[in-house]
Amino acid sequence: MDAAEQQLQKALGVEPASADLNYQYASLLAEKKEYDNAIAAMEKVLETEKEGPRAEEARRYIEDWKAAAGR
Repeated sequence: MDAAEQQLQKALGVEPASADLNYQYASLLAEKKEYDNAIAAMEKVLETEKEGPRAEEARRYIEDWKAAAGR
């Protein structure tokens, strides 16, 4: 686990519903090809942001990561 991941996990411990933090964490996990965990984090973004540009982007990422994970 790198320093960025540690910092994000620590911040999410304080603000687990933060769309910004979950978005960043999901992106970091996807870079590491941890698609299932990335999808879970990005789904948390959609729990707080159901509509709008970032929600649309989150849905696209989830679909892309599902395909990359073979789902």
